[in-house]
Amino acid sequence: MCNDEDTMQKNQNRSRKQNLDHLLSPQLFRAIGDPNRVAILHCLSEHCAPLTVGQVAERLPVDVSVVSRHLAILRDVDILIARKEGKEVRYTLNSRNLIATLRAIADAFEACCPDECIMNSTIETESERSGPKSNKRRTPLKTG
Repeated sequence: MCNDEDTMQKNQNRSRKQNLDHLLSPQLFRAIGDPNRVAILHCLSEHCAPLTVGQVAERLPVDVSVVSRHLAILRDVDILIARKEGKEVRYTLNSRNLIATLRAIADAFEACCPDECIMNSTIETESERSGPKSNKRRTPLKTG
């Protein structure tokens, strides 16, 4: 029975790792890691209505062609929804998908990492690093 539990645990761990590998898409992190794209996301989230490329460009210090490329990158990773209306394409934030993806990433990390790693992780504060080495105190990472 113990062997069955070990096998089941290994299978669960393998499944969690595969899920995490799938969720940690380099394309997603590249898309949300660019300052111009973060500004676009911020702009669309504040406006709460579909905007054209030109309308987004008006709100940012970036050329329309650059905004268009950034919007395409965000659309390709399903962060934005693009809807054609006549000759124009209007973009909206796909907040449900973005929230679900980020939540799934957090859940996958939580599932694959033992509580001891999460709850007992410590970091040194700046003053502790510069203070005496013999009497080091550690500050726990804040979670939640």
